[in-house]
Amino acid sequence: MAAFLQYLAAERGAPPHTVRSYRADLLDCVAFLEPARTRARLPDADARVVRGYLADLHDRGARAAPRSPGASRRSGASSAS
Repeated sequence: MAAFLQYLAAERGAPPHTVRSYRADLLDCVAFLEPARTRARLPDADARVVRGYLADLHDRGARAAPRSPGASRRSGASSAS
């Protein structure tokens, strides 16, 4: 995880608040993956595990934000014109 966060900052130029947000989200995901819950590790997470994590986020009331202001329009999720 540390290498990925360093990559975000150094290679991608991510601002500190973005790196902190990624770190918080990854730590939350790791906590979800504790052996008592899924018996998986983050590098081994498959689609089933990711869906379980996203369902857990939904149950907790968390919402994913679009990656950029135009992301929802590009994905076809924009409102009717």
